Order: sequence, then C-alpha cells, then structure tokens
Amino acid sequence: MRADYLVDLSGAGSGLVRFRAEFSGLPPGSALRLPARLARVGVEVCGLRAADAAGKPLRLKARGERISVPARAFVLEYSLHISFKECAGTDKEIELLYPFLNGSELFLGSGALAYPEDLRRLAPRLKASLRVEGLPAGWRLFSSLAEGPVSPAALDSFFLYFSKRSPRAHAYRGLACVTDFSLLVQAGKTIPLGAPEVWAWTDMVMGSLEKYLSPYRGFKKLSVLLLQCPADFEQLTGGRAFAAGENVAGGILAYTPKSPEYIKRRYGYTSYAYHLRDGLAHELTHFYSTGAWQGRYKSMLFPAEVCPPQQRRLIGEALTAYFHNGVIRCRPGAKPSFISGKILPALRAWALKPGKRPLLDLFLLDLWLRAGGSSLAGAVRLLLREYGEKHRPYRSALALVRAAEACRSAALPAPLKKAILTEYAPDYAGELAGFPGWNRPDFSPLRG
Repeated sequence: MRADYLVDLSGAGSGLVRFRAEFSGLPPGSALRLPARLARVGVEVCGLRAADAAGKPLRLKARGERISVPARAFVLEYSLHISFKECAGTDKEIELLYPFLNGSELFLGSGALAYPEDLRRLAPRLKASLRVEGLPAGWRLFSSLAEGPVSPAALDSFFLYFSKRSPRAHAYRGLACVTDFSLLVQAGKTIPLGAPEVWAWTDMVMGSLEKYLSPYRGFKKLSVLLLQCPADFEQLTGGRAFAAGENVAGGILAYTPKSPEYIKRRYGYTSYAYHLRDGLAHELTHFYSTGAWQGRYKSMLFPAEVCPPQQRRLIGEALTAYFHNGVIRCRPGAKPSFISGKILPALRAWALKPGKRPLLDLFLLDLWLRAGGSSLAGAVRLLLREYGEKHRPYRSALALVRAAEACRSAALPAPLKKAILTEYAPDYAGELAGFPGWNRPDFSPLRG
C-alpha cells in the first residue's frame, strides 16, 4: 500500500501550488480526506480530478473534505489557490493550518495533503514518499517531512516551509542518543532570543526531562520552525483562526503573533520571549507523552485506540503540562513558582466554576505519592520503563494508577482513583487541606 506525493511550485508566482498524489493498494471502499476543501477563506481547492495509472479519467465523488474514487489504485491531482500572503494561524473548526504565499516564502501545513480517511488504521502498512519540484530560484525546503520516504503518520500533521533562508543547527547529546536540531525563523521576522539562547534552553529542558523522567529515545532529527502571525490575523481570517504551537512527527511549529495583547488573552502573560521558552518546553515534553493517535510514531508514551478520551487527555496533555511547567517554573529564582503560577490559578478557576481540573488531579496524586516518599515523577519513570522503552501503548489511565501504587506500595484512595479514571471532580480545596504544606513555594513537579 503506497501514497506518493508530488508538490509542484512552478505556479507559485500566480498563487497556485499543484499536488499530485498517487495511491495504490488501498482497501476496497477507501476514501480520502482533504481538509483544505472546507476552508472558507485564504485557500481554495481547484482542478480536483482522478485518473488511473494510464491517465484515463476516473469519476470521483467529493463532498466536503471527503473524496471517493472507485479504484484501489489511482492518481489524484488538484491545486491550491492561496490568497493569504501572511501567516494566518490554524482554523478553529477544521484540521487546517492556513497556507500562505508571497514573493519570498511559501508555507504549507496540515490539511493541504489528501490522505486516506482511515489513516490511523492503515498507517502501519502504508508506505509514503514526498517529492518537490518547481522551486523558485534560491528557495529551499525546511520541513518536518524530508523529501523521500516519509512517515505515514505525518500526512495529516506536518509543515513545509520554502524560502531562501538557511537554518541554524545544534546537536543535543542526550543520555541515550544524539538529536540534531535545526532552527529556522520566518523570513522577515525576528525573535528576542538568539540561536545560542534557544539551544541553551533546549539543552536545559531536555536535560531536565532526561534526569528526572527517562533518557530520550526518539527522533534523531527535529526541525523547529518559528513563524509569526500578524497582530491582526484574527481579522484576516474573520475570527476563524487561532495561533499557538504544535508538535508533529519530526518537528515543532510555532506561529503566535508577537502581540502582548493576544499572548495575554490566550496565555495569561505578555512576554513573547517567555512564550517562546514556554512553548518550546511544552512541545519538547510532548515527545515524552501525547494523547494524539500519531503518538506511536513521535512520543515515548502513547495511548492505545481503546483508551478513553478523558484518560488519554490526562496522560497525553495534562501530564505534559504538569512536567513542562515543572521545568520552566522550578529553576532557581524562576517566577512565578509552580504553586503561584499554575496551582493557585487553577484553584481560583475551580472556585469560580466548579468542575474537572486534570492539573489538580495530578497535583493531588503527586502529593499522595510524596506523603509516602515517592513522587509523580517516580511513577512516570515506571510508566516510561514499562511502556516507553518497550514502545507499547497504554490502554487506560489504570497504567498510571498501577505505577503510582507500585511506587508507594499502597492502594490509591478511592476518591483520588475515581478522579484519575473518570470525569469525577473532587472538592479540590478540601482534598488539599489533607496535605499540610502543599502550597510551599519551592514545590517542584520534577524534584521530589
């Protein structure tokens, strides 16, 4: 089973990027997804057609993002007409990173490639490749996808950036492997951190995660692309987009505007430099754990398909936030502390609107473990040893419960176990009262 892609930039001068995708060996009745077809602004899919290997046209059915072709082997061709000339973020409702194109750069991301609808199930057997042609003179590709063979898990989550710029390189020498990082800042943009500062921060984050959780065993090459949406990108998209960052197979992408107002509204602080550090720490920590189905191909901890959504979010997202904040907020002199910067705001939010707070569930679990001489970091080390090092998925958050109980050699209290495994929201203030000194300012998620 194959999916071979050609991206042709020869029409970029007129705002067109052409795609040719050759599929073979697909299961009978398979369909494709092309999220760009759902876009209302910024990009339009043109000239969609299918043919067999000999070039004979095939009838296709296209409804929304779904495309059906009555064949197991065929060629799909289409073009994207791109009207955005600046980074416009990602759509709030569809899986589309808005492409943009101008005289000095082109960006394509998730949603621009047509891929099998049942990609998660087919990925283990699917072989994929990427080829690019027609680049304007002097342009080069910087991407989470290298030309040639590509991971099928990257077909719905990736970035391709073309410009004349050259990346900065750095080798992180970890405990188990060397990871080669490449950093590229968008053409015409600047960031308040120099490459040496970015690499020093990367080394600190990875070193902390390796020291307190587990040696990193993952990608040998990672591309980091820093784009910037303009301050008015929300008006540009009619309010349809947001700007953040993403962790994908083979790379990290950030595209938040250098706007104190937007950063404050979305993240609660105003510093763009802090946001870059915060975001990079979060996305690096995702290489340890994610709730996304692509986790098998990019992270050490990843869920099985049967894992309940709430539990995969707890381990894949909340746990990532817990430890990434442990890295950035628990360095000597770091302000605010983990307690004042994360736990107290979460408690205030819960007091105003009672409900589930996964970060507080993990904090309670950590406090319970520490009362017995261990920590949540210790439990996650066991998880990584049992699942990450063996590259096998966890089926539910029971894996975390069992690791915690093994660390403390005791059964988890029923209310806390219920909070970890279900949507049950305990009385967080009341539960915390049972742990004297829980709010000490030197609390660190990573150090017990």
